[in-house]
Amino acid sequence: MSKAPTLRQCTRFSWIQHFANTAVGIVLGFGSQATLWKSLTSWNILEDGKSVVEGIQFFWWGTCVATYGIFVIMFTTKAVLYPDVFKAEVKHPVRFNFFCGPIIGLCMLMMAMPPAFGQQIVVLRIMWTTAFFCQSAASLVIYHRWLVSSN
Repeated sequence: MSKAPTLRQCTRFSWIQHFANTAVGIVLGFGSQATLWKSLTSWNILEDGKSVVEGIQFFWWGTCVATYGIFVIMFTTKAVLYPDVFKAEVKHPVRFNFFCGPIIGLCMLMMAMPPAFGQQIVVLRIMWTTAFFCQSAASLVIYHRWLVSSN
């Protein structure tokens, strides 16, 4: 009786183990564009073309949502298929700092949410509170490594 193939053997995505967690910078770039165009919607000088500006802002926000989803799927796939590579990134003194990027990207998505969705104050407060605790936990890990390291 032969042994069933594992998920790693079925998927020959060896390139995914090199998918960097710094790729969240792409999401942050699109999110900053969406935030910029959202702030432009409040300018009185652009009142005549407000629908165009809102359309551009919605495009950037949608692009940010799509790239964030792709990033989460890709990085989760990497963590599942190559847990040893993921653990090495978590233990790396520099790469660990980029694990704060996804929560910052999610905050940018919430800030840049198009006006058509309404204010969503409760959702924003929940997101910012969650981000605060994630950042606090990551900061504690970083400070602990910095103070206790033997290097």
